[in-house]
Amino acid sequence: MAIKDVSILLLFLGTGLGWTSDELNCREFRTGKFTLTEKDRAGTYIVERDHSYQFETDVVRGVTVKFKVNWISDCVYHLTIVDGQDETMLFYKDKTLTIRILETYKDGYKFEARMDGSDYRLVEVLKRIQ
Repeated sequence: MAIKDVSILLLFLGTGLGWTSDELNCREFRTGKFTLTEKDRAGTYIVERDHSYQFETDVVRGVTVKFKVNWISDCVYHLTIVDGQDETMLFYKDKTLTIRILETYKDGYKFEARMDGSDYRLVEVLKRIQ
């Protein structure tokens, strides 16, 4: 098989498996109520997002953090802290979280979160609950 044929085959297979960003349905997840279960920290959160704000509630501790949402593109948005406990406010002060939706599913999406000025990186899945 020629290299050109292999390239065309890989492009075809990649497209069929949803590797292209054209397959993402990010706009479906701009608002809603979701659940997040962090694998590394064993935390469970309820995430509620409207067009302006995102609220994240730690299910175990009952603590809620409020972020301002700013959509940069269909699949990328920024979160900046608005309200939360003192230690959380201090941690996020003058920092922006950049969220990039990597994959979309029928009931949720996989995302990557990065924080400005740090090596912080989180990859998790949000599942829609409403």
